[in-house]
Amino acid sequence: SESLVLHCKTHSGTKSNSCSECGRSFGCSSNLKAHMLTHSSEKTFCCEKCNKWFRQQPALSRHLRRHS
Repeated sequence: SESLVLHCKTHSGTKSNSCSECGRSFGCSSNLKAHMLTHSSEKTFCCEKCNKWFRQQPALSRHLRRHS
């Protein structure tokens, strides 16, 4: 199955998904997609407590811990 092929690539070190901006390579296309957000000025995740905006969900999650 396709999932098994993708899983095996994680063990072989094959990284066939390259960033067109910086050339960094990723084994999984979802990791490349997340990485591409670092090159974008678009911020889509907003803190409901202070209205600060973030490019990635993990950054917002880390930020939210500061409010608690």
